[in-house]
Order: sequence, then structure tokens, then C-alpha cells
Amino acid sequence: ETPLSDTEFELLIHGTKLCYLTVGISPLNAKEFVRANAVPKLHDIINYGLYKNNHELLICGLKAFTAVLQFDTGLEAVAELGAPFAENMYQILLLEKTIPLAVENGIEIIARASSSSVLQTLMIEAGVTWLLMPMLLSYDNTVTGIDYSDESQRVTHNQNASNMHAILACKALGRLGGF
Repeated sequence: ETPLSDTEFELLIHGTKLCYLTVGISPLNAKEFVRANAVPKLHDIINYGLYKNNHELLICGLKAFTAVLQFDTGLEAVAELGAPFAENMYQILLLEKTIPLAVENGIEIIARASSSSVLQTLMIEAGVTWLLMPMLLSYDNTVTGIDYSDESQRVTHNQNASNMHAILACKALGRLGGF
């Protein structure tokens, strides 16, 4: 496989951002995205983003997955990706200190994917629970005035990001446990 030129890589980043914005704005767009068999391509983009360690590519790709996983058809399409998808989520959780927004979206993906018993099992087998549990302990309730809707407060690893990871990890662990 030939590496992408800088121009092509920029185009991939902007295309992934457009993909995320398109599927995130409308449920019908997300369903059509799945129907067009684009989920495996999105997974390839996540793989490439992990390989290149590109923050923007990973975050946009993961946000697109969160939109797709809201629907049964999306869950089925992601389940067809199998264990490599769950292993990628494990790898993304390891980026907690370097790309907190990617981890945040990865945790949300794990929570949403756990609606499918197949994906729930794959996530547990990949070992994501062992990375989510310590995140619970990073919550600091003495921090006040956090606007969790403002992503810019969580771009770097800080207590705001840790608190959000703890909140989402609690949700994901509950869903992984079948609750």
C-alpha cells in the first residue's frame, strides 16, 4: 500500500470530518451510511489514524462511529467487523494521556456497542474493562464549574478530561455488565 501524500492525507482528514458531520446531523444519513456499506471503510480510517497517530482523523472517525452505533443496523454492521474493532477500542483507550477526546469517544462507542450481545462479548474479550476500571478512580468531585458540553476544556489531559472519562467509564462498565 502506498502512503498518502500530504494533500491526500489532508483530504482524508476533511472527508472524515464531513462524514462525521453528515452522519451526526441526521439519523437517516447514518442509516444510509450503513446501507452503503461504508462502516468497513470507516474502520479502515480508524486503523490508519491509529497507525499515523493523527488526533483529528481519529476523533472525527470515532465520532462518526458513535452516530452509526445509535441504530440496530449500525450495531449489526459494526458486529461484522468482529474482534479487530474491539481490539482497536482497546488501543484507543491506551491513548488516555495523549488524545483524551479520542478516548472519550472510544468509551462512548464501547457503551453504545454494548447494546449488542456480540459486541459486548467482543469488548470484554478484548480487555476494555481492565482499562475502564481505573478511569473510575480518576474522578475528582471537588472540581467545580466544568462545562462538559465544551470539548475545548478536554483537548489536553487534565482533570476535566479525567472526570469525563470517569463518567463515561461508569456508563460503559454498566452497559458491559448488562445494565
